[in-house]
Parts: sequence; C-alpha cells; structure tokens
Amino acid sequence: MKKYLKIASGIIVLIIIIVGGYLLWKNVFQELIFPSNSEAPVQSTAITPISDGPIFDYWINGKNNGVYFLNPIGQTVRVADTNRTVVNSQTLDNLHAIQPSFDGAYVVAEFNYPQLPTFSIFNTATNNWQPLPTKTHAAAWSPTTQEIAYIDGITLKILNLINQKSRDIVTIAQKDIRLYWVSQNKIFFAERSAADFGASLWSLDINTKTVTPLIKNQTGLLLRWYPKSDYGLQFHTERNKPILSLIDKNAALVTTASFLTLPSKCLIEGDILYCAVPKVIPDGLIWPDDYDKKSVFFEDTITVINLAEGSVQNLTAAAAELIDAEHLEKHGNRLLFINRLDRKLYAIPL
Repeated sequence: MKKYLKIASGIIVLIIIIVGGYLLWKNVFQELIFPSNSEAPVQSTAITPISDGPIFDYWINGKNNGVYFLNPIGQTVRVADTNRTVVNSQTLDNLHAIQPSFDGAYVVAEFNYPQLPTFSIFNTATNNWQPLPTKTHAAAWSPTTQEIAYIDGITLKILNLINQKSRDIVTIAQKDIRLYWVSQNKIFFAERSAADFGASLWSLDINTKTVTPLIKNQTGLLLRWYPKSDYGLQFHTERNKPILSLIDKNAALVTTASFLTLPSKCLIEGDILYCAVPKVIPDGLIWPDDYDKKSVFFEDTITVINLAEGSVQNLTAAAAELIDAEHLEKHGNRLLFINRLDRKLYAIPL
C-alpha cells in the first residue's frame, strides 16, 4: 500500500511541476512571437483612405460611432461614411497631442507647444472647446468616467465634466511629466525621457494619496495603457539597445517582445495585440529621439497577435501600399491608423 502511495505522490508532484512550469513559461518567459515565413497571411483588401489630406490626429466617438480628427491647423472634422464635415472651425496653433475620453465623447488637446502649452477640452455633443486653467501642463482622462485629471501649477486636480466641479488631490512638484489614469483609483505619473537621460514612474492612489515608485531612471522611457485591456506597453533603452515589453496595470513585466516597435505603433484590445512592426531598422538609430524628430521612417507590417493563444497573423501581407503606421484604433470590423509617410488616416479590414 505504501508503495502505491509513493507512486501516486510522485505522479502528483510531477504533474504540479509540469503545470507550474507551463504557466511560468506562458505568463513570464514566453516572448511575443514575430510571424514566420511558414504562417499563412490574412487575406485583406486594399488599404483605403479615410481623410482627404494630412491630419494631426484622430479619435473615435463610441456614442455616435463617428470618427473625428484635427486637421493640421487644428480644425475639428467629423467623418461619417464618406462625408467629412468641419464641426468646429477654430484653429489651434502648434498642436502637440490629443487624448480622448474613454468613450470618445470628449477630447483634450495640447497646443501652443512648447512656448506656452495650452490645454482645452472638445465636447462632441456641443462641438465646442472648453479651456483648462492656464497653468495646466499635464492631463489624463479617467478610464471609466467623464472626469479628467490635470496638473494646475503644482496641484493635481480632477474635473468632473458632467457637473463641472473640480477637486484637489495632491501636490506634485515636477513640471515636465505625463499623466496616465490607469484604473478607477490609480493615476501614474512619469517624467519625460529621451535617449540621453532617464525617467521614473510613480503610482498615486487617489483615495489614500499614497505615492509608490514603480520604475526608476530608465532612458528613452515610453509608456502606453489601453482602456479595453489589462495590459500596457513599455519601451526603454539600455545602452541605446531598445526594448519593448508587455506590462500589466501595475507596471509589472509580463513578457519582453522578440520584435521591435514603439508603443505609439500598437493597440491592445482584450488579449489581442495589433502592432505596426518595421520590416527593416537602420543601424545606429538613437531611440526614441530619431523617431520623434522624424529623422527616420519605416516600412511596416501590421501584425496581429493573440496573447492568450499565441497565434500570429500578418494583416498587410496582401496590401500593395507602403505604410509607416502609428495610432492604431479598431473601428467596427476595420483597423484605423495614421500613415506617417503622408499623415493621412487609413483603414484596413479585419
């Protein structure tokens, strides 16, 4: 009897080791897969333009399913089917960035950059702009509500767009930082980074006002979180070697990608990762500075990776157009992106 118990115990231990090893490989050590030559490409029709000309950036309104963009001079345009309508003709000089609310009903724009950074909120229901205080120098939308966090001088505040009431949260002394509102009660803030100096990332608990360091002194640090996923992407350099990583919403490492691209060229929805991956990367690039300064352009392949299953598809294998894609968004059964080669907005069927 003891002999059989020992055998059974040994089998159980072996099963635990095998299962535990598989989960560790699956969740920690498995690298994101780059499509191999043996994989069958996804058949797709031609890439089609959505905008008539160059745009600055765009967003999708989840309430009316409309696609909105700012043209190069800052006018607001709505696209519905084949119609393009200027819904607000106000111009915005020296546009730097835009960020939509979780449902796309609002967008905050940063302009007059870098001389006098100015932040203003566009309401798609009224088609009007609402300025934030003149000392605002960073902002981020709630992932679930119509609220925006912003730093007014040295005070982090939260404005409720429904009742137009704001409340003070904490004092933040740093000036040149970025905000990321990653969950209901958690806001991350990070210093701006470049190839020749490092940046750090901290987590702020809105309720307890507790600040926790997450990432320390990484050069070239770029981060992006996705409201429709539990994952984010982190890019940084080590001795100018670029590294792209999949992270969770605590900024903890999930896995390191075996291919190289930037977070701005990717989208995560649920367990599906869409990335525009350069086919060839020239030697000697200074990351990410050369990309930001438009000193380099790429020819991309749009790759679709199922993070749960590990499957990989090449979305642009049948496309003839040359693309250097950034800002990917899913809109119904198509994928939207900006082509850096001409700054037009395009769509490709999924």
